[in-house]
Amino acid sequence: MFVNCPLSTQLELSLSGARHKLVDHYRSNAREQRRLALAWSSGVGRDDETVDDLVDVDPGHLNELLRDLSADHRMVLVLKCLDESSVDRIAGEIGRSVHAIESLLARARQALAQSHKERQP
Repeated sequence: MFVNCPLSTQLELSLSGARHKLVDHYRSNAREQRRLALAWSSGVGRDDETVDDLVDVDPGHLNELLRDLSADHRMVLVLKCLDESSVDRIAGEIGRSVHAIESLLARARQALAQSHKERQP
């Protein structure tokens, strides 16, 4: 593709592509944080009794707590509590059994509660 281009042009085009990917990543991350904050502030997912201690947590702090979790824990909590997906649907989307998702959700809720307790003064 860049065979006949000078090396400086090849480097410039490569850096331009990398820059665009980086910007896309940050924009996507910011969109996700805004979506989580909006969902949490509107009360989505708060009917789960295992997160009762987190009802008064502001969305910014919730994002910090979610970042402390593993990727699997964060994913199932977002799908279940914020996207309001059923356990069956989550299992189908991820390719795991319903029992595995239920266990993962339980561990994710415990990890979230533990992270919240550790961050409290």
